[in-house]
Amino acid sequence: MTEDTDAHPYATIIKTMKAGEFAVIPGLLRELELTAAQREELLERLESVYRPWPYFGDWAIRVRCAIALVEIACRCDVDGVVRALDHEWWPNNEKGFGDALVDLLDGWPPEDLIALAHALKPLWSHLLPVSALVRAAGKPFEIDDEGAVDWFEYLAVQDTPEASADALTASPLAAAALSRLPDAEGLGRSLARDADRGGAAAATLAVLARDGHIDRSRLLRSALQGPLGAEPRTVTPGYLALLTALEPTIEEQTAAADTLVTLVVSAISTAAVKDALGRVRKLADLGRMTDKQVDECLQGLLARPEKTLAAPALPFLWSEARRSPARIGELAPLLGEAFSHPSRGVQEKAVKLAGKLADRLDEDTLKDLSTAAAQLPADLRRQADGLLDSPVTAPRPDAPRTDPLPQPAAVPAFPPPMGSAEEVAAELGAVLADPVAQPVAVERVLDGLVRLAHRDRQALAQAVEPVLRSNERRPHSPGRLTRILLVARAVTGRRPEDDASPYPYFRCRDCGHEAFEGVLDARVDEVVRRILDGTSPPFLLATPTCASGSLDPHVLLERLTEYRRTRVRPGEADFDQALFRVRPDPSFPPAAAEELGSTEGRRLARWLSAGGFPARVCEPTVVLPLERPDDPDSVARHPKRWNLAAIGEATDERQDAHPGTRGHRNPPSWSRHLKGEYEAHDDVPACIRLAVAVDSARLVDFSAPFRAVGAPREANQDLCSWEGTQFEPWRRMFPLWLTVVPGHRELVVARNLRAVAAGAESGSRCAAVHLPAVAEAEGEAGPAVHLALAHGTGAASVMERVATADALLALAGRGELHVGRLARDIAVLIGIDGLKLKRVTETLRHVVQAGASTTVYSVLAEVLPDVLPQPGARPRAGLADLLFLAAECAEATPGRPPVPGVALLAEQRGSSQFVKAARWLRDSTSEARTT
Repeated sequence: MTEDTDAHPYATIIKTMKAGEFAVIPGLLRELELTAAQREELLERLESVYRPWPYFGDWAIRVRCAIALVEIACRCDVDGVVRALDHEWWPNNEKGFGDALVDLLDGWPPEDLIALAHALKPLWSHLLPVSALVRAAGKPFEIDDEGAVDWFEYLAVQDTPEASADALTASPLAAAALSRLPDAEGLGRSLARDADRGGAAAATLAVLARDGHIDRSRLLRSALQGPLGAEPRTVTPGYLALLTALEPTIEEQTAAADTLVTLVVSAISTAAVKDALGRVRKLADLGRMTDKQVDECLQGLLARPEKTLAAPALPFLWSEARRSPARIGELAPLLGEAFSHPSRGVQEKAVKLAGKLADRLDEDTLKDLSTAAAQLPADLRRQADGLLDSPVTAPRPDAPRTDPLPQPAAVPAFPPPMGSAEEVAAELGAVLADPVAQPVAVERVLDGLVRLAHRDRQALAQAVEPVLRSNERRPHSPGRLTRILLVARAVTGRRPEDDASPYPYFRCRDCGHEAFEGVLDARVDEVVRRILDGTSPPFLLATPTCASGSLDPHVLLERLTEYRRTRVRPGEADFDQALFRVRPDPSFPPAAAEELGSTEGRRLARWLSAGGFPARVCEPTVVLPLERPDDPDSVARHPKRWNLAAIGEATDERQDAHPGTRGHRNPPSWSRHLKGEYEAHDDVPACIRLAVAVDSARLVDFSAPFRAVGAPREANQDLCSWEGTQFEPWRRMFPLWLTVVPGHRELVVARNLRAVAAGAESGSRCAAVHLPAVAEAEGEAGPAVHLALAHGTGAASVMERVATADALLALAGRGELHVGRLARDIAVLIGIDGLKLKRVTETLRHVVQAGASTTVYSVLAEVLPDVLPQPGARPRAGLADLLFLAAECAEATPGRPPVPGVALLAEQRGSSQFVKAARWLRDSTSEARTT
């Protein structure tokens, strides 16, 4: 502290600030009566206290409160107060700070106090000073949804719901917040967070409604309609907790019967559907539901694909039939919808219920049910034939032995180059707004920027300026694609270093996608340099001639010829990318490139003579988990799905017990034996690894980013560490990577295998959504593509499983599906708990529904022998459904060979779903039919 800092009149103020006595600051400043010049000088001297001050501790908070009050006194306007408090969120709610602030602002008109209260956002960070300001102003205060939820969360933390309700109603913001709260947008998220901690917030709202402080009808409506909103899975637990706390009466539930039916029919959350269904059934038993509402509820349940939601419809239908015998004829046709449900369990229950109702149905209804029963599997059709006392319509005719697979479409040609600056600007905006990179659009924009920068840079600069302004301050860059904006900025004369971080992107140096993104970086950086240096070429060499990303060697030679004629120097990255994309053509002799007489011509000739991009080699290696230890203490220490992730811990324990073994990477002494590879410090789950390599000697002439594409690597070792929608590059960039080395999709998939495997291993979003693009790409479909398909069958997201099914169909239609390889990968992944059978079954069912029963049976016939249990052993969860699907496929395509081991399992006693499925599969195969 310098000596003049403590000179009068500032010594007293600074001494008070350092003591943390912020409550006396307003009176002290009034006594001193500082002039405007003295206030400005005091603001400068605050730096000597503010900069070195600690950030934590009660005393430090009080000091920061005092500093904030002095700064406010020196600014004397609404904007100045907001600037002073904006960075002080944690001391703003210190007890007594709000009263001190009001004391400091004594003399401000009420309108200014209310304006200041509105300016302090978010309310969570400034609730106490805002409350003090509103109380002092004595005027109405309007609050938005976010503010109402923040106010509720901040105050509803007392020991009991009653105490929280008292704290809320005592607040000066209560009138505005309580009127806004029932319909506030963020209420569901707030209640959901609180539900994990016991649900006290929901109980507080119930107390407020009971005492008349909040509109109970609006609160109840919000609780019922909340699970139907835009983010149902996130908010449903909170709304259900509120509904339970409110304990709606029978009259209230009757008035909301239509909403309850809508929940049963449309809600995404299973918990919300089950809760609504329980209330609907109770109302129906009391006669409070109309026949139309009951029918709509039953139809909605049976239309749901989930077994857990469709199955309760049948007991509901039975109870309605007993309660209203006159309506049996109206309810029975709903069984026809249950016959076509994808779940075997629902079909079985529907057949049994049809048998119970058969003697009460008229002839026409029985005939309709018999027609609908033709959709059932063979064994259930026979059962329905006996129960309905009416011959079921003849079984479906035998399906053709070849599946009606989709035929591959011709790959379209690359669109012509852009001709105007306005078109380039429009396409640039569209590319940046697209959530997934479209390779054709990206390449056209990059080429268009280069062409127009060479032809008329000034006109292009004017056209792209609005796009630059709209993207200048993106809060979070969605990935490397945003770097294309650097090219547009270069057109306007701005250099990358002019702005420290307008387009940030994140390097994940150990991730497989980094090599492909490095290629884009190199190309963009090279274009930016050439535009800024005034040496922009007339066009790019690497622009594809085909939508798949490949480049015709004739066209490349023409471009090189034009470069040589106009004395344009080819860019290193541009030419490297062109070579990666050019593919040998029998009609193009390499000698034609030699005749060009340039270095690039000779490189092109050598490249084509050697066959273009070198072929990759993928060697799979199965990494299996350790066996479960017999020692009970070890079992208690390690999780159920114990695998290589626990080896490091076990090794450390052993080395601590036996220091002489430190440094040796051996399995734990209590493990009987180890299956697969072993590394003591692996932290990845059991998996199938792919060692990927190409002939690196062929890439020595290329620049470093392109050599990295062919560098040796073990796939399935890592995943991009940036979580969330903004930082997982494969969500946006995967299709673009396929065009870096067109015709070599194996290399792209192998380097990014974990991006696909993540959906099955951890249940997160994954790159399986891009598998259809992989299936339609050029090149061999080898171990990497099939392993990615195997992982995709177990993806957690329905959208990604459907995409996997589409990719499987596309590969089969192109004749590139290796059934044995895919089946082997699926079986191995199931064996190491890498896939959930339920998800695999759902994915393959999508393929069956597309008409590919023969393809699916061929896969399952090779998967099942490896996953079937030994006689008497407990089957895996979900295996029965997989067997049912195999039996369905076998029945749809007669003549299928039997699955080894199924006949032995079918001979077991019992009536479990697994045994029933084994018997049906045995009876549906050719061997059983011929005997």
